[in-house]
Amino acid sequence: MAYRVIMESFFWNHGNYSDSYPQKKDSQIIDTINKMIDEDYEGFVKALITIETGIDNPDLLDELYDRFMHNDGVNLINDYFDELIYDLEDEITIGEEKVMETQGKLNKDNEILKDG
Repeated sequence: MAYRVIMESFFWNHGNYSDSYPQKKDSQIIDTINKMIDEDYEGFVKALITIETGIDNPDLLDELYDRFMHNDGVNLINDYFDELIYDLEDEITIGEEKVMETQGKLNKDNEILKDG
């Protein structure tokens, strides 16, 4: 499968797949999925469709895959996740800013106590 490197992530057909991910105990699963994508993207897409919809008719899966590949606006992951990620990134950023602000106040209080 042809791919090209764009800003340190890999691009395959209809999606961007990062070349790195959080190293947790599920990293073996991610490696396995990336290997499946590399070796048989069509089979991977059809498997996801089957798992999520219960469709197992080979002719229907072929047609769904063909239409998926010809429509750049379709994602395998529901668009809801894009919205959720956007919201959560905002919440996490705001939370991190509050923690930093609190730590800054504590540091100033400690300095005042040292000096006093």
